[in-house]
Amino acid sequence: MKRLIAPLILAAVLIGITAWMTSLGTVGIYRMPSWSEVSVATFQHMQLVLAAEGLAILIGVPIGFVVSRRGLRWIGAPLMALTKIGQTIPTLALLALTSIILGSGFRAAVVGLLITRSFRLFETRTRASSR
Repeated sequence: MKRLIAPLILAAVLIGITAWMTSLGTVGIYRMPSWSEVSVATFQHMQLVLAAEGLAILIGVPIGFVVSRRGLRWIGAPLMALTKIGQTIPTLALLALTSIILGSGFRAAVVGLLITRSFRLFETRTRASSR
């Protein structure tokens, strides 16, 4: 229960600050988004994250599990090396690259996040299975 107190207080403070900022209308030359605009953007963000994470789990975990089996361990080392190389690419650069190739939008963001998360999930699953 003690571990939940700090995150709950932080969430309440952040929601309060968001509500206050959205009620201001304008601050100097900046227009503050309305509460409905913030909630729509939050919902869109959650869709993006859930789509990317769901696909990454569906792809990364089974590949990590299969590669960790005795008969396929020979392919694990090259895939792990590729994963390490892939993790050196900054996420923002990968998102920019997918935006250039696929155009900006939901699909490009999901593909970029999927690639980024798949590297990490594959590595984590492979390490967990090899113990």
